[in-house]
Amino acid sequence: MDGTSCHRISTSSKTLQKQISDLSEKSQQHDLSQQYGGRHSANWVDTLPKSWIPFIQLARLSPPVGLCLVIFPHVIGFLHGALLLKIETQSLNSDSSTRLPVKTLVPSVLGPYLSPRVAAPATPAILLAAGSFFLSNAGHAWNDVVDAPYDALVARTRQRPIVRGAVSRSAALLFTMSQVVALAATLWALLPNTALQIAWPGILANLYYPFAKRHTHFAQYVLGVCLNTGVLVGTASVLEAGGYGQGKSNWTDATATSTACLTAAMVLWTVIYDTIYAFQDREDDVKVGLKSTAVLFNTWTKTFLTVNLGVMVVLLAYVGRTLELGLMYYGFSVGGCTIPLGAMIACVDLSSPSNCWWWFKHAFWLTGSSIAVGLLV
Repeated sequence: MDGTSCHRISTSSKTLQKQISDLSEKSQQHDLSQQYGGRHSANWVDTLPKSWIPFIQLARLSPPVGLCLVIFPHVIGFLHGALLLKIETQSLNSDSSTRLPVKTLVPSVLGPYLSPRVAAPATPAILLAAGSFFLSNAGHAWNDVVDAPYDALVARTRQRPIVRGAVSRSAALLFTMSQVVALAATLWALLPNTALQIAWPGILANLYYPFAKRHTHFAQYVLGVCLNTGVLVGTASVLEAGGYGQGKSNWTDATATSTACLTAAMVLWTVIYDTIYAFQDREDDVKVGLKSTAVLFNTWTKTFLTVNLGVMVVLLAYVGRTLELGLMYYGFSVGGCTIPLGAMIACVDLSSPSNCWWWFKHAFWLTGSSIAVGLLV
């Protein structure tokens, strides 16, 4: 074989390697874009009118992980409120002169699967589901409206609808406002007496969160308040509908303590999973000047997350102690969340965006479900 042939083979080999590398990079970018980078992952989205699809992507409805992370705190708050209402009902019924009206204890939408220890009105459950949907849509769209200039600079988010021109910022803002109006109406129907009093921390946090990433490394805690005001709303909705405190907002010390501890624990849960989520963009965030706990703690991140998990476990245990709950609660809500979160912290490869996404996408189901089941049984 002459020198010319060898040179041609070498050149062809290098060309092939470059093509393989380019294909690999394109494949990785495509995968990243489905991790809330502007593309959807479910086939059902393709059956919708094409003009709807960018708004489905804007609202992060495919995959539905983002929506579920909004729903979970409301569900957990609902179950917590139902448990408090049952405890209050038992206390009042021990005195024959004071009984809660039967109409306030209508069957729960959970039907026969609901523990006899829990009685909750059905209407708040329906309104909470609707409110969670509108809150998720509004929060994600608002985030994209504010973050569009930065999204254009980050590899994973360059294909988001506003950045790629599928939706204008004004149209996205109009969509956001429509969801806010629907959310406000739902919230008012859910908490006619205490809506603003209960929801204002979440309202302010949701407005500020897209800017928090520019101001503080602890944006994940702000996000925790955004999402987990749902625990307060869920708890208050059941208590108000059930006539707790005879329609007043004067909660007992035990009620306030357990609600505060449960909310704080859920905030720490958000910090844990969103820090891992943030590692998908850490390198780009450093370049463009965005902040996060992932950027701040870097190689110390797993230690930071372990501390948060420890405090979360203590808070959940204190909820059980305050309400005098049984071993089933500690087994599911405390132990059941410690295992998947501990495994995630120990096993996640923070240098791999795809591995961070995998743990973010899967571990939260076990954690949220375990806390919910512990309150239910």
